[in-house]
Amino acid sequence: MKRWKSAIRLLGFGFPTAFLVVAGGVYFYLPRLVAEVRNPLAGHFNPAILRIEKPELTSRGIRNAFGFRIRVNDSIRLSAYEVPAAGRARGTIVALHGYRSNKNRFLPAAGYFSKHGWNFIAVDLRGHNESDGRFTGFSYYERRDLNAFLDSLKKNGHIRRPLVLYGHSIGAATAVFTAAHRKDVDALVLESCFDRFGDLIPNYLDYYTGVSRLGTGSIARNLFERLRIPPDSLNPVDVAPEIGIPVLQVQGDADPKVKPAQARRLFERWASTQKQWITKRGGTHNRLWLPDTTTYFERLNAFLIHVLPEHPMPAEATK
Repeated sequence: MKRWKSAIRLLGFGFPTAFLVVAGGVYFYLPRLVAEVRNPLAGHFNPAILRIEKPELTSRGIRNAFGFRIRVNDSIRLSAYEVPAAGRARGTIVALHGYRSNKNRFLPAAGYFSKHGWNFIAVDLRGHNESDGRFTGFSYYERRDLNAFLDSLKKNGHIRRPLVLYGHSIGAATAVFTAAHRKDVDALVLESCFDRFGDLIPNYLDYYTGVSRLGTGSIARNLFERLRIPPDSLNPVDVAPEIGIPVLQVQGDADPKVKPAQARRLFERWASTQKQWITKRGGTHNRLWLPDTTTYFERLNAFLIHVLPEHPMPAEATK
């Protein structure tokens, strides 16, 4: 009987202790798991995020493309590729991928838009694929990188106006913040763009764990502190009233990560009088182009042709 009592007492002590150890480990490791792009633990469940993927340009029939790297600060060089327009360029599109993706997701877009008169440039954000760095800044550090990247492109004659920033998710948010502080961005094309970053955390927890609210406040604070990011600096909705250029916003109605209502709140805040909303029926966070990729890009191209000047402006004319 004494043994049973001792065992019960031991279990009574052991379970809470084990729970605290596990909970503490999750709390302190979670920010690294989330922010470290090529995290070893995340890579165990999704090996693709640990691989370096070079763009398969030739095999896709994309001609005259070339890759390059641009140093944006002392420790970060961004990797990109450019597909020049077939014939005289009507403008330049710079494409920005989302979290744990890379520039190769835009290869179908690069093929389409270059054939339809656009110089198309896609870049790996910091910490992703062929670019330097380990951690994402969820658009906070990326917007600084993009500013330096665009300045270098302009200096070396790689941008012909009008200039379009085309972003997905975190890349879309980066495009918004960049456009709010540059005069040379002429239009935005945004896929799955959130209004407030803090609202994404419950969505992601619910998507991956089925628990949407447990500890989200403390998790967010811990994440921001580790990354040294001001909590209120990741909300595109706060700068939307400053943006008067044309905006095309695309949102899937089945997106579990950025809820349509959240994206719609952002859309309502644009100062632009030339804004368009596209709902992709059955579209999820990453699957907006299907089933007909060509038709999708045709809609994007039609918007850009409608709202942007017919005669392209050279980059030097906008200094």
